Amino acid sequence: MLIELFGKNFGCFRDEFRLSMLAGDNDPDSDRGIVEIPINDDPEPLKLLRAAAIYGPNASGKTTVIHAAGTLRRLISSASTLRSDSIIPYYEPFLLTSGPKNPVQLGLKAVIQGIVYDYVIEFDATSVRVEHLE
Repeated sequence: MLIELFGKNFGCFRDEFRLSMLAGDNDPDSDRGIVEIPINDDPEPLKLLRAAAIYGPNASGKTTVIHAAGTLRRLISSASTLRSDSIIPYYEPFLLTSGPKNPVQLGLKAVIQGIVYDYVIEFDATSVRVEHLE
């Protein structure tokens, strides 16, 4: 289950963006819309939102957040078929910067069978610079 999606220098975002599914403590007596996920070696379960809504004014990046999730999914699922000498088709950096384009960074935190995984990939048009799974 998704805990957090994040990225940097992607689409309309120059700086870091985050979509967190962690439940807040606004109404500690209510569990409506919250699922408790047990984590190995942690006595307290992780409280995550069952659903989230992304809203805001036009051109504020709502679609880009969804696009970042899809891009990350495509990168992970096609990693074995990408050749080292080919262009990475998913490279969409923030375009309003002068000079050379910086790498895109996308990542997520997820819990699978009680284990929290943290995955980050940083890439440009021709190479994966950093890939980390913890």
